[in-house]
Amino acid sequence: MTDSPTPRRVPQFAAVGNDGQSAPTAIFVAALITWVTATGTALCALLLGVSFFWFAGPLWDVLDDAGPGIQWYMVVAISAVVSLSAAADVAALLTMRGHGWARWTLIALAASAAIGGVMLSYYFYPLLVAAAAIVTAALLLVPDATSWFRTTEN
Repeated sequence: MTDSPTPRRVPQFAAVGNDGQSAPTAIFVAALITWVTATGTALCALLLGVSFFWFAGPLWDVLDDAGPGIQWYMVVAISAVVSLSAAADVAALLTMRGHGWARWTLIALAASAAIGGVMLSYYFYPLLVAAAAIVTAALLLVPDATSWFRTTEN
């Protein structure tokens, strides 16, 4: 009787690539940063939008004199932030699964978040998002992460 090692079963939700290898710590940390900041940004945008529409009735009366487009601008801006945040959350999950295209999508979304955060730098929270986006992109480009994607794509 030979004692052959039994293959280790990896749970479905684990961060593994196509070949069953576990994702490096850098990829897990990048995904975690993305989930915290993207979900937090989406929740802040929704909270700000709902409170602005709910409590700012007198302000809308003043702004309607300037033109009715400001309300639609707010809806479009909030929808864009929530959609991009959701896309970043999904890209982070697929990046942990070893999809190379999701990694590059997440890097592109991180770059757009960093640019947006710098453009809104007179607020504190966008600067935190920009810093987190830069760290996320850097973690996805470290040699350990790059080599893991090369092995999972082959």
